[in-house]
Amino acid sequence: MDDARAWLLRGAAPRDAAPWWEDALLRPEGRHWTDFFAPTPSPQTVQRHESSLSAHILPAFGDLSVSELSNPRLRKWIKALAKDHLAEARNSRVVLRHVLSKGADEGVCTPSLFDFDGIRLAVPKKKARAITRDELERLRNLVADDRARPRSGPKTRKAHDDVVDAIDLALATSLRISEVLGISSQDLDFDGAEPTLNVTAKVEYVRGSGYGLGPVKTATTERGIVLPRFAAEIVQARIETYGPGLIFRSSRAAGGPISQNNLRRLNIRFSERHEYWG
Repeated sequence: MDDARAWLLRGAAPRDAAPWWEDALLRPEGRHWTDFFAPTPSPQTVQRHESSLSAHILPAFGDLSVSELSNPRLRKWIKALAKDHLAEARNSRVVLRHVLSKGADEGVCTPSLFDFDGIRLAVPKKKARAITRDELERLRNLVADDRARPRSGPKTRKAHDDVVDAIDLALATSLRISEVLGISSQDLDFDGAEPTLNVTAKVEYVRGSGYGLGPVKTATTERGIVLPRFAAEIVQARIETYGPGLIFRSSRAAGGPISQNNLRRLNIRFSERHEYWG
């Protein structure tokens, strides 16, 4: 943190001073520039912020010292960025606010520099639409038809079962699809009066590591639910077929999780083989 502090204290240095994004300044040994954040962000959040820093903030302000920045200039830049890159504008606003707040703590700048109140960067909300009973039945028929198609090569029908079982469990439990794909046999309890599921994990992507299990979205979403009998039969059948561990697992990733994108691609693949699917 000493190197980061040194950069901030050089905020009023001439333009030919060491640029503030150098590794020695933002990546001091044993620490990271995201130590400015409290609480410590998740790996995915760190990746998003680093992307905004390298792709947008540094090209725009990398040659400037802190003293050369102004609130109107930063606000104008954030609004312009939001026109084409809304998510990046939101991330960049967060990064600027946290890093410059450290500068305010050190007396290099005032809080007014990173006061971005009033900048509306709301993501346009898409109207949610529930799948209808007819659409669900049509999807089931598509998968069943594709499952029955003659084919060469391996005769596995695992992909078809994955799609149908995942949809059925999502409907039975109201879980997010990432949470459905994160169900493990150790989360299930069949010994009580009613079968229960303890929702503790979801499938998520971490750049450089691929897909894996992470915590559920918030502490309040870690919960226990009672499984309908048919849902309990689905998970029990999958445990008998594939063994303990993840209920939905990849056949190509040494038993790792199936990603949401792979499940969507299977859905599209089955649908595109039948012209009547709208």
